[in-house]
Amino acid sequence: MASEAGEAVNLDTLSVQQLTQVKNQLDQELEHLTSSFTQLQAAQAKFRDCLRCVQGGKSPALKGTLQQNALRPT
Repeated sequence: MASEAGEAVNLDTLSVQQLTQVKNQLDQELEHLTSSFTQLQAAQAKFRDCLRCVQGGKSPALKGTLQQNALRPT
């Protein structure tokens, strides 16, 4: 199998057990990358919302909250 350095391996020379291990490793890497991408998208959305706040106004969700609170007597 390939080493951590990324060494190429001829898949034709691997046993069924080794091929299964390679498949499992690739499945784990894909799951990790998918999870990381989802987290990155969430962070990007939060960043964009913060950027909108800084560039000239509150976020639409925050504006609605502020308006509702402004109408409440204290």
